[in-house]
Amino acid sequence: MHTQRAHAEHVIAAGGHYLLVVKGNQKQLRRLPWRQIPLQARTTGARHGRREVRRLKVCTVRSGLFFPHVVQAMEIKRRRTHRKTG
Repeated sequence: MHTQRAHAEHVIAAGGHYLLVVKGNQKQLRRLPWRQIPLQARTTGARHGRREVRRLKVCTVRSGLFFPHVVQAMEIKRRRTHRKTG
């Protein structure tokens, strides 16, 4: 909802920092070399009848590539499996 360049500019102008959630269909994000970036973290959990695996990768990017003053991009992937139905 608030993943807008204008919002990022406003936060920076006010002296703040930001973390924006961006959908994977952004062309600039898809062009990053995610397959070559090593996995930084992997967690697993089982709750509410589901098993979940989360993976995290972090990439340093060229400043201003997507949003004003951006420094890093993170990829978070989740896989959920119902324990009863698979």
